[in-house]
Amino acid sequence: MRSLLFPAVLSLAIVGCAKSPEAVEGSNPAPAEPVVEAPAETAPAKSASVSRTVLADDIAWTPFKEDDPDGIQIHILTGNPQEGPFVAVVKMPANHTVGLHVHSANFVGAALTEGFAHWATDGEAEALPIGSAFYQPGGEPHNDACVGNEPCVLLAFFDNKMDSVPAEAVVENPQLQVVRSDAIEWKLFNPKMPNGPQIAMIKGSPAEDLMWSALVKFPAGMETNVHTHSANFAGGLISGPHSRGTGPDSLQAMTPGSVWWEVKNTAHMEKCGEEAPCIFVGTMDGKMDQSAVEIKAPEEAPAPAE
Repeated sequence: MRSLLFPAVLSLAIVGCAKSPEAVEGSNPAPAEPVVEAPAETAPAKSASVSRTVLADDIAWTPFKEDDPDGIQIHILTGNPQEGPFVAVVKMPANHTVGLHVHSANFVGAALTEGFAHWATDGEAEALPIGSAFYQPGGEPHNDACVGNEPCVLLAFFDNKMDSVPAEAVVENPQLQVVRSDAIEWKLFNPKMPNGPQIAMIKGSPAEDLMWSALVKFPAGMETNVHTHSANFAGGLISGPHSRGTGPDSLQAMTPGSVWWEVKNTAHMEKCGEEAPCIFVGTMDGKMDQSAVEIKAPEEAPAPAE
């Protein structure tokens, strides 16, 4: 193993863009349902501003609407959808279509399971591969569905409160940006570290003092030192034997679908096991100041991404 320091900011990033999906042959999602704003009294309570990691099996689900206990479920990682920016894990029932609707807030979503569909044109739902992500601009009509016989789980990052109202028609040139996990063009964090972490941007830039989101790949056997960031950091594990904690003796092994919220200036470290690469989605609400982040990378460079 050898140690290197990240540069002060990340300069290489990509944004994956795609037109919204076409129909999946044989898929038959349920008819669209009316979309209404969640009543304030049924909104999930605001979570405490403390760092926490929640394993996939330990996520406590709450009905998004009290009068629909079998409908969409939600777990607030931080914030409150009725007040402002928030991060939440959302579970949609199998064979469920939300219906064309619009939010005033911008948001990023990442599919933590198979079967989730998100599109902003006319047509039917096509499930995105697990690990796919998208940026949905506010004010643009779009649709969501869970295609198949299993529930779908999505990690969502909203930059303002969630007002969800029905829409009657799609726009002619939607600005939806999609990063499909089966077509990612990974870029190195640092070109001088060919065996280091890789990134695929969803929205924004780590070099700017704004919210940004990305998919990140750690090669098998890579770990960081204990470090902090001046921005809040939320994420979710898509695949791989990833662990995180406040130090080497407190690492918590995560399962795919596990999520976390790291409060700014909180000491933590990340480690990917030797068995396979680790892929996760993450977002920060500010610049990624990481000049003190030390990376212990494997001596052998990882195989080129497919």
